[in-house]
Amino acid sequence: MLRTLKSRLYAITISYSIFSMLVLALAIYSGIIKERVLQSNFKLKELEKLVYKDHNYINTFLLSESVSTEFYSLGKSKQFISHTLNRKEFISLLNKLDSNSVSPALKVTLRFYLDTIHHAFEQLVKLQLQKGFQDYGKSGFMRKHIHWFETNYKTNMVDVLMLRRHEKDYMLRFQEQYITKHKLLTEKVANELVYQNADAYYHLTEYAKAFYELAAYDKEIGLVGSTGIIPNLNWLFSDIEFNISAIIESNNAKMGKFMRFYDAAIFTLSLLVLGILLAFSIYISSRISRQLNVLATGVNDFIGGGFKNRILISYNNSESEIHLLTKNFMILQNEIIDYIDHFEQKIAEQTLELRKQTKEIEDKNVEILAQQEKVLEHLDLITNQKKALERSNLRFTESINYAKIIQQAVLPNRNSIDGLFAENFILFKPKDVLSGDFYWLKWNKDTEKVYLAVADCTGHGVPGALLSIMGISILDQLYQSVMQTSNPNEVLNALRTKFVEIIGARNSGKSLNDGMDIAFIELDLKLNILKFAGANRDVYIIRNGTELIMLKGNKMPIGKYILNDSFDNNIFELQNNDNIYLFTDGYNDQFGGAKNTKFMRKNFRKMLLAVQHNSFTEQLEIIKEVHKKWRHKNQQVDDILIIGFGYNSKKSVKAIAKKAKIEDYI
Repeated sequence: MLRTLKSRLYAITISYSIFSMLVLALAIYSGIIKERVLQSNFKLKELEKLVYKDHNYINTFLLSESVSTEFYSLGKSKQFISHTLNRKEFISLLNKLDSNSVSPALKVTLRFYLDTIHHAFEQLVKLQLQKGFQDYGKSGFMRKHIHWFETNYKTNMVDVLMLRRHEKDYMLRFQEQYITKHKLLTEKVANELVYQNADAYYHLTEYAKAFYELAAYDKEIGLVGSTGIIPNLNWLFSDIEFNISAIIESNNAKMGKFMRFYDAAIFTLSLLVLGILLAFSIYISSRISRQLNVLATGVNDFIGGGFKNRILISYNNSESEIHLLTKNFMILQNEIIDYIDHFEQKIAEQTLELRKQTKEIEDKNVEILAQQEKVLEHLDLITNQKKALERSNLRFTESINYAKIIQQAVLPNRNSIDGLFAENFILFKPKDVLSGDFYWLKWNKDTEKVYLAVADCTGHGVPGALLSIMGISILDQLYQSVMQTSNPNEVLNALRTKFVEIIGARNSGKSLNDGMDIAFIELDLKLNILKFAGANRDVYIIRNGTELIMLKGNKMPIGKYILNDSFDNNIFELQNNDNIYLFTDGYNDQFGGAKNTKFMRKNFRKMLLAVQHNSFTEQLEIIKEVHKKWRHKNQQVDDILIIGFGYNSKKSVKAIAKKAKIEDYI
């Protein structure tokens, strides 16, 4: 028993655990007792507060409510109602107190006091209602008779004033001497009146009778003398408060006594257990230190001898950890000596092998250096090629930027639309540097006709830009030849024929889908007529800011297509303040929004209707902002082109008159 180090440590640990559990149990029990006392005291303090509130309700009734006309008109006391609710709360809290805190006998006493207070307060309210105030109750009755007497009896006013003086002195001081003086003076005045004025005598005696009844009420209430309801209530409240304070002090005394006992028990138990543990620990430490000292000396000798000298240490086969450690050290010592002998032999063999490998590594290094020189030569070649590519890319970028300048140069000057229409905007936003979308404008001064086209060529970037320049060139040719004497549908027929001829002549034998979608209008400013033809493009006209009129183009492009029918010609009579919009499909095809879908024509039409109350400058900013928010983090999918202008024949004519040379910009 207790032979091993483990069992001895277990014994110490268990002893310490038992001691800790005892201390913990005492602490828990102490906490429960303390918490119970604190909870009880808290409830008693709450009872004290309720008693104070109840006392305050009665004082408020006497000082404030009893001189309030509202109390007498209603016939019930708000303070008494509050007292009733407070009484219920007091009884509920009193019932929750356990018998260890408050004895059942004391509970019965407190409940009796509370019932007595309730009945006394109830009686006090009834007496006060009977006593009255101003025009209410006995006081009102008294005031009525004395007012009649003062008004109708003018013979001996000095005595009347003295009667009222004694009445007021009593009302202020509640002393019986003023009642006595009042009675003597009343008898004197009454004797004088008994045969002289019967009415005055009647009102005087009724007034005096009412006054003495008020005094009787005051005495019963306790306003006069040392007896009555109020002194009794004060005594009851004082006794309740005394009993509650005594209970709290008793609880605190019990808790203090218990805590002193608890501290003494903990101190005694601690000294006893710690003494036993200290003695047991010293005994075990001395046994372990002697055995460990022998083992440590042997280990130091073995290490000091370079792990080569065998050290003999005696041990037995007991279960003691020290003896097991000594036995294992002896076994380990023999294995270390054998391992060192074997290791030295291995070291010699590995040294020979390492020298051989070192020679092979040196030969490999020579080969690697030669390969490194070849890599450096290739790196120089790659660097030169990279510089050549950068120069080529720079020339290509400069060419693209120059092409952009050329493309912008062939587009109509911005002043051309500003000169024709006072209110307008152009949203031209290429996807890349170059654009496949373009707009074209011509103005015939003699016929006062405006020709405007908005087109979307196949693709974007360089291919789209080349097709757009070709489209502009063909439109310029058609303007000089057939446009001014033809309808818009005939112009598009001629544009398609010319476009197919040029593409086909340069790409014979190849199947190409190059083409363009276009909206083309002819605007007659004299007749207020708009003619329109479209290839996969429509024109929107918004009238009065609410009605959107759609002029539909044909569902076929400018280019090779399965259909080769003539385009339709649309004729529309304009009114002043009509707003006209031409556009490509880049805005509507933009992906975005919450579900990452296309913007679509339906939303585009709603947006145009929504901005009609704004100027065209404001419309442009709103349309750009809507596209930005819709697109969010998505890339722009296509070139965007929208032209909008307001039609006003008078303003347009004025603009023509002021800008007689507008064709210089076109």
